[in-house]
Amino acid sequence: MYTDTLNRWLPSDHLSTLARAGVKERQVLIDKDPVVKQNHLDGLNEQELVAKANEALAYMADQLPQSPSQPRVVGARKLSNSGVVYELDKLETANWVRKEKNVFTAGFGGTAVMRERATSVIVEFVPVVHSPDVLTKNRRIEGESGLEEGVLLTMRWIKLMQRCSLGQRVADLIAQFKTNKAVYGLHVRKTQSCIC
Repeated sequence: MYTDTLNRWLPSDHLSTLARAGVKERQVLIDKDPVVKQNHLDGLNEQELVAKANEALAYMADQLPQSPSQPRVVGARKLSNSGVVYELDKLETANWVRKEKNVFTAGFGGTAVMRERATSVIVEFVPVVHSPDVLTKNRRIEGESGLEEGVLLTMRWIKLMQRCSLGQRVADLIAQFKTNKAVYGLHVRKTQSCIC
């Protein structure tokens, strides 16, 4: 009831952004396995892609003891790079598919891979002594920010360090996170975490 009251007062821009974020959380990205020469999903239309993915979900439900009730794919969108974005019926189904991605892609005949869908965030005023390439620093940032290990996928400077001004102490970088939830958690704790 309280959230309903708050949502009634949100501007329509915010509501549509929240709706898009909810849809994005229910999506998975399937691509052709790089070692395979031919992509058998290329010749299928979007209805056939949905049917193929539902067959893969049925295969998963047969192979795994615990599955969501009646998992299904409700939509598919072909990408220009031959990948396919599938929209699943529930967040629970999407999380299950991501967790058991090897079984799901096996349902496509072993010619597909699931790609991680990252959320990019600009982080401002990071000291230039920070090395975004060092994986141990990423793990330290996750720990100090209260995030699960592995949700911070990559970080890179927006502008090459060679192009920075002499004596520059801070710069901006782009951090990619595995989930939107991790980004929301960072926003809440941004005063506590420090990238140094």
